[in-house]
Amino acid sequence: MVPILLYHGFTDKSRHDGIENYHGKHLYIKRFEEQLIYLKKNYNIISLAQLMAFYVEGKPLPRHPVLITIDDGYRSNYSLAFPVLKEHQAPACIFVATDFIDQKSCLWVDRLEYAFSKTEKTSLGLDLGGQKHHFDLNSMQARKETDKRVKSILKAMPSVEAARAVDGIEEQAQQALSMAAGDEIYAPLSWEQIREMQASGFVTIGSHTCSHPILAHCPEEKIKSELAQSRRRIEEKTQVPCDYFSYPNGQKGDFNNAVKAQLIASGYKCALTTMIGTNGLKTDHYELKRLNIHNSGDLGGFKRSLSGFGRFLRAIKNGSFFRAQLAQY
Repeated sequence: MVPILLYHGFTDKSRHDGIENYHGKHLYIKRFEEQLIYLKKNYNIISLAQLMAFYVEGKPLPRHPVLITIDDGYRSNYSLAFPVLKEHQAPACIFVATDFIDQKSCLWVDRLEYAFSKTEKTSLGLDLGGQKHHFDLNSMQARKETDKRVKSILKAMPSVEAARAVDGIEEQAQQALSMAAGDEIYAPLSWEQIREMQASGFVTIGSHTCSHPILAHCPEEKIKSELAQSRRRIEEKTQVPCDYFSYPNGQKGDFNNAVKAQLIASGYKCALTTMIGTNGLKTDHYELKRLNIHNSGDLGGFKRSLSGFGRFLRAIKNGSFFRAQLAQY
């Protein structure tokens, strides 16, 4: 079984203001280096190209393989993570949302977090998907819960409606994240930084769409353009083929057979999800599973995630382990 690790951004701060990074999306860089040192001693860190050569051509993999992948395209991938990857000679694949890199717009999930963190309002009344909601912002915990709830609602909405809703929330909160806002944690990579990382031989660049929509909620033409234009833009700016893709959000309902068919038609060799698990001989190349690494826990928790022991304990807790055993009889 091959584990693929999923990272997003990185931070050199042990603590953040407001609700910034409350979910641990941006990993403390010292923790990342600690994890890399452990991986180098106990695993063989391989590239996505090596994994696909194994699947497609039957080329053997080294013992205890593991992959490092990073989604979205935050500047901290270059400023913080890249020096660590070079020092430990560890390959990684970074999946970028090209509108983000081109500085057309910040990621919508970050725009929401910023608005709820920075607003001076103590409550918001929002119309989301035709339903009226009232959200309390009186405490940091309330702001976290609001952020979680609103993101959950928007992820279930058609992409165009969700985008309009984000604009409306920023307007009501009177706080809008912009490329000039000066919040380093939300800043994108530049194409110059991407080319430098790719030239090192340690970093591969894949597509994460143009505008980071949930593709299953997009019309067919939008799906086609998100896949084709992001790939074309990456190849135009790097002069290197873009063969790999990562689904925004990446859970089972966030993509479907129509999306997978368009991926194949667009020329992508594989696609990565955020569904938790490792990958075996018969894993669908367009539904590769990953292990999401958060800025929480210690090295022991990281080891348990890699070994599968943590997932085993969770399966026992929720009863799925016993259901799986009974299904065999």
